[in-house]
Amino acid sequence: YGIYVANAPGTKILKNKIYNLNGTAAATIKGIYYSGSSGVTMTVDIENNSIGLSPVTTGTVDGIDYFGYAANSVNIYYNSVYIGGTLASGSNGSFGIRKRDALVTYNQKDNAVHNTRTNSGGTGVHYAIYVSNTTGTLSMDYNDYFVSGTGGVLGYWSATNQPTLTEWKTASSQDASSIASDPMFVSETNLKPFTGSPVLAAGTPIVGITTDIEETSRNVTNPSIG
Repeated sequence: YGIYVANAPGTKILKNKIYNLNGTAAATIKGIYYSGSSGVTMTVDIENNSIGLSPVTTGTVDGIDYFGYAANSVNIYYNSVYIGGTLASGSNGSFGIRKRDALVTYNQKDNAVHNTRTNSGGTGVHYAIYVSNTTGTLSMDYNDYFVSGTGGVLGYWSATNQPTLTEWKTASSQDASSIASDPMFVSETNLKPFTGSPVLAAGTPIVGITTDIEETSRNVTNPSIG
């Protein structure tokens, strides 16, 4: 794991650059992993992080993995996530952002996700966004979800794959203003968008977040995604 936090009310995971994680041939790789706690009221903020992962593994790969409980809440804002590499064998998938289990409130806005991980002998499914438990109040919008590898599927909602953004929006009733376009990151580990990227000025302001990972001021009306 790049960052692993468990049962820590009030935690803020802000402005980290996580990249080049690797491990054994079957290692599970996670950029940011937050595990909540049953019965404990808590909110965690995951904001302005850059996560670039292209590990050589047949294990599961997560950019951001939130495993909450019924009393927990999370805010996931302005993160950029890149998942790359190949799956040589087995069926383990990869996930740009993954929400598992129940919570009170789940806010996910202004995140840029590009999953290029591809099957080359393996049979995994590689998602930009994955929501396996829809319990709680969810607010998701102004995100960019893009997949481009063999085995790539844009999203998973509750119990069904959603291959396109239109299908995702219909199934989830979320992400009305989100897009599904290549964010045009400079490289796998430099997740700045090139000039002309569709994420530029395509986001929505978040109260209290006025700068990005480099401390550059965000546009107060039309901030960029990621």
